[in-house]
Amino acid sequence: MTTALAAVVALGVTDAPAENGTSQAQNRTLSQHQAFVVVKQPGKGICRIEQAHSNSPSNLALRFDGTTLIIVAPYERGLEGSIRYWIDNTPKHVIPKANIRAGNTFALASDVIDLMKTGRTLYVQTTPRGKPPRTEKFSLMGFTAATRALASSKCHDGKTTPAPTNLEVKLTRNSSGAAVVSGRTVLPDGMTLRISLHTEINGYYAQDTVRVHSGFYESAAFTDRGRTLPSGRYTVSISSPLMYLQPLRVQRALGGSGNAIPDGIRQRSSYDESYTVSHSVSRQLN
Repeated sequence: MTTALAAVVALGVTDAPAENGTSQAQNRTLSQHQAFVVVKQPGKGICRIEQAHSNSPSNLALRFDGTTLIIVAPYERGLEGSIRYWIDNTPKHVIPKANIRAGNTFALASDVIDLMKTGRTLYVQTTPRGKPPRTEKFSLMGFTAATRALASSKCHDGKTTPAPTNLEVKLTRNSSGAAVVSGRTVLPDGMTLRISLHTEINGYYAQDTVRVHSGFYESAAFTDRGRTLPSGRYTVSISSPLMYLQPLRVQRALGGSGNAIPDGIRQRSSYDESYTVSHSVSRQLN
């Protein structure tokens, strides 16, 4: 529930240009899905989802690259105190001020991504320095469709990386015929991984969040609304949240900033310069 002093700003479907309304950003736009647009990231072969608002430059902006959900606050004087956010009537999450990075950017917990796919509104409460708290509302209409677009060949240039020995990726069926992604890994126990499964056969795209246990990870069963997936080639992508969102023991095992993540599956985050897991392979589902 918002406080009486909090200003409420609704960020709706009609307020969703690509990025600050510039022609350059519009040229990077690949598709629009109601309140969200999918754009090519400058200098990269991958995409991200945006819900920015050029007609209200004082509003927050949302960005999601398939792994990390980031909010950018355009307050020149910075932010005060902690940040709260929630989806519809779900419990509130709190981000301590210590976790706010340069440029007034902060990351939301990875477990809210699934809630965003089924929810209607994301609420974010911030306190600009010297001003009362304000709560902004992000429409979530089109978010699920936009995440599917992130897995398209246009966003990855059709490229996958060879399988490293430090992160095994198997795509098999369980006893019920559902698809399961699993494998051995040298990544530390307790580490959170996000698994994406996509195919061009029927445009199927789904995600699951898992934790490494005893050097092994395994996804939940992937189906298409309860129906078994067709046989064929699938792209399996494995990523991880930002290091500061990982359990403390995982951070310590990976050198604090993630620099101990093995080469070949390590990627530097543009958010806080730490490292995350990023790995994509093609697998046959029989």
